[in-house]
Amino acid sequence: MKIATWNVNSVRMRIPRIIEWIKEENPDILLLQELKCTGEEFPFLEFEQFGYNIQISAEKGKNGVAIFSKYKLYDVVKKLPLYDLVKEDNEARYIEAKFDNKGKVFTVASIYVPNGGPTANDLRNNVKDCTATDTFNKKMLFYDRLKTRFSESIKANELAIFGGDYNVCPVLEIDVYSVEKDGDITNTWQERAKFKEFLNSGVKDVWRDLNPQSREYSWYGYRPHFMWERRIGFRLDALLTTSETAKMIKECKIYAEETRGKEQPSDHVPMMCEI
Repeated sequence: MKIATWNVNSVRMRIPRIIEWIKEENPDILLLQELKCTGEEFPFLEFEQFGYNIQISAEKGKNGVAIFSKYKLYDVVKKLPLYDLVKEDNEARYIEAKFDNKGKVFTVASIYVPNGGPTANDLRNNVKDCTATDTFNKKMLFYDRLKTRFSESIKANELAIFGGDYNVCPVLEIDVYSVEKDGDITNTWQERAKFKEFLNSGVKDVWRDLNPQSREYSWYGYRPHFMWERRIGFRLDALLTTSETAKMIKECKIYAEETRGKEQPSDHVPMMCEI
């Protein structure tokens, strides 16, 4: 069983690229982020032809997450619980569902963590410390909510895979092209500490566990130019699993060479594990 995650940065813009990759790799579960469209605009027919059951949480023009599954999905949850940490959350950044395979119940979730960088207004006001903003605090609280959800999953002994764009380079020295990025958004010690809290709670970072020394990245930005050509990137994406699930995974791969150099690519590339 193949389970993949991919921030597609506008699903309608990437239809040819997504279909091309589906045909090549045939994932059983595909977790998408940053759909950037409403439910009415989502191209269901283009992807259902490949046998997928599709669930989405969508938002006009930004955010948005989806689960494509070759198995029937049930117990669908379209918001990350608030856990009394925030009063409300109206953004489409989390979707979760269950499916059955060979007598086992699996939980999967597609996650799009806020970037947390300074807003245009912050920049106009010359805010130089990205951690001293409301958007950064919102990101920290989102991480706290995720950690609570992961702890619930571990306590319930779920076979669970939480895939997505976590918007953090977990290890500065190996998950980002230059240590000089230390202190920039996605590369602060506070963000790295939150990701480490995930691991300390018991979830596994599958790609890093199976590729302990590899310097591969899942994001190559459009600006500055030639980030892909120079292989300058960050690893912002991850497949986090419960320990019992991790024991079932034999490999995990980042598909940068296969996707990033194509016409009209996403700035992120797929990551896929095999159970």
